[in-house]
Formats: sequence, C-alpha cells, structure tokens
Amino acid sequence: MFNTRFIIACLLLLPFTIAQANQTDEWTLTTADFNQQTLVPISIDDQALTARIRSSEVPRTIPLTQFLELERKQRPATNPEGRFILYLLSGDQLIGNPIQTKQEKLSWHNTFISDITIPLRQISAIARIDQPAPISTDTPTEDVVTLGNGDSLHGIITNLNSTQLVIQPASGEPATVSMDSVVRITFATIAAPKTSTDPAFRLHFTDGSSLVAPTIQLADNRLKIQLADNTTRTIPFGSIVSIEQLNGPVVWLSGLTPQENIQIPYFSVTHPAQMDRNVAGQPIRFADRIYTHGIGVHSYSKLVYALEGRFTTFRTQYAIDTTDSDGRYANVTVRILLDGKVVHEQADFKAGVLSPVVSISVKGASTLMLEVDYGRTMDVQDRFNWIEPALLRN
Repeated sequence: MFNTRFIIACLLLLPFTIAQANQTDEWTLTTADFNQQTLVPISIDDQALTARIRSSEVPRTIPLTQFLELERKQRPATNPEGRFILYLLSGDQLIGNPIQTKQEKLSWHNTFISDITIPLRQISAIARIDQPAPISTDTPTEDVVTLGNGDSLHGIITNLNSTQLVIQPASGEPATVSMDSVVRITFATIAAPKTSTDPAFRLHFTDGSSLVAPTIQLADNRLKIQLADNTTRTIPFGSIVSIEQLNGPVVWLSGLTPQENIQIPYFSVTHPAQMDRNVAGQPIRFADRIYTHGIGVHSYSKLVYALEGRFTTFRTQYAIDTTDSDGRYANVTVRILLDGKVVHEQADFKAGVLSPVVSISVKGASTLMLEVDYGRTMDVQDRFNWIEPALLRN
C-alpha cells in the first residue's frame, strides 16, 4: 500500500516538476552589442524581456531595443511529427502534413502551431522529411512534382491534401498522384518575397520548424504568439529552442533581398548564393561552431544591398567553407564596398582562417556591396561564407 501511494504521489507531482524544470532552463541572450549572457527567462511583453541572471538574484529587465536573440542552452531532443517539410519563401519551414488547398491557400498541420493557412504564393516547396533541403537555382514558371521513381510532372497543382494531389499540365488531362509516391513539390514562383521592415520574431521549435510571429508574449511558461494572419496560438515555452528579433536593433543581411545577386562561374557550373546556408545548402560552420546566420557564396559573387539611411554600422566575419573539402586550393579576394568605393579588401584569402570581426560605418552610404573575386586558383574550392553579416541601427 505504501508503494502504491508513493507512486501516485509522484505522478501527481510530475507536472509540477516538469514546469519547475522548464522554468529553470538556462538560455543564452545575445544583445545588440553582440555580447552574450546566461539567464532564465521569466516573461516577455511588447517592451522588455524579464529574466533571472542567477537563481538568487532579483529579476532583471532587458529592453527589446537591446534584444537580439534568445537561445536555449540545452536543446531537448524531439521526434518530428509529420511526413513533410513546408518551405516558405521567407526561409522558414514547418514540419507536418498538408490538409487541403482552397482559394489559392494551403492549410497545413504542425504539432505546435496546429492548423495554419498560408497563401500558395508564399510557399517555395514541400519535401518529404527524409529529403535534403531544396536549393534555389532558378525561378520555376510552373509547379513541378518529383516522384520517388525519378519521374516528374509539370503543370499547376489544383488540389492537395494529406493523401493525394491533382496537377493540371499545360495540355491534356489532370493527373492524380498519391502523396506516398511524392518526394518533392516545387511551386512556381510568381514574385519575389517582399522584405518587411516591421519588427517581428522568428521562432525556432524543437521539431526543426521555424516561423515568424509579429508579436509574442511570455508568461507562466506559456508563449502566446500572433501570426501573420492575425490569429493567435498559445504554446508551451518548452517547445521553443530560440527566439530571434527581426528588424530590431540588428538586421541580418541574410534576411534582406539584395538589389543585385550575381554569381559568375569561372567555367560553366553555377553556384547561387544561399541565405543562412553554405552554397551547398548545408549549415554554415567554422571549426566546431555552427552559425545560424550567414550567406554562402562561390566566386565570383556580388551582392548589393540598399541601405536607405536606416543603419549606422555593417558588421561581419568570413571564412572559406570546408564542409565537403579541405579547401587546400581555395583562394579568393574579398571586398566590401560602399557606394562603389572599396572600404575593406583582403587578397589571397585561404581556408582554415576565420577573419577578425570587420566593422564599418555605413552612415550616409546608399549601397553596400559584398564581393568575392577569383584568386590565384581560378574558382577551385572557392566556397565562401559571409558569417553573421549584420546591419546595426545604433
């Protein structure tokens, strides 16, 4: 009898114990000056983050004007629930399953967000969860369905749900395809996504999903978020691994649309720039560290951004990517230009080196250009990463 009562008491205390554990999880806060500190979040509102720096200290308030990113130090393991990954033109993704298409919108189910409706024009692809992330190499003018046997169907998808899809080719009868045979769906791109300048928050979930929410509120270990369609969700804070403020004191260059995005191969193989990925679509890394933000390019590469007088400083580091090679032949010339004038240049840059932080005043400048030119070895192994390139408001 004693053992039975003891077990029942433990089960009754379990939710409280889990809540207590969540409330004492340590996070790393990165502030607008790129300094980091360890803390335990208590609440977030539209003005500030309140957190406890140490368990014995009085809670501290950090204004959102200084808030850059909040990242959980110990990421809990999770098994994603869903057969597919929905890729958005914004760079975000949602693991889950399609529900239905209606009036040029797709209803999608995700474990944490539940059901969400997204305009088709904001979707770049849907891929089976065991497939690599798609790499943008061109702008498709029609939908493409890639099947497990290697075949592909072209046309316009007129219906899509969890079990099947219907695609209408340019000529002939529509085809119905089982979702069990689908490897990837690439959607026709009607227009480039617009770059928003409004403050927002990018949330990264334990299942690998990420999504932008215009507003968030944290209280009692629950996170209330408002989505772009003005609907709200309340989710456990334990399902979040990081929160990044967009268009706050710092704007990541990888989140902006460049005025010019040029890649000229030395021979014939093109390597388009990839945002927050290396040029092969893999995570950006140097040594044992993985970077969330960056731009992967290949020589020759030119990226031009409009500044519009909104920023004071440009900050970045850079390195040769050696994920798939030792980079022994890589050799590039790196340039940063303001209004066409070179303000930073590094010739004969090789693999195995992480550049010092480059910080450049951009006050009064209209355009920022990032250039990676051929070095002494043509373009051999010239896979290059701009690491954490950022524009600072103050």
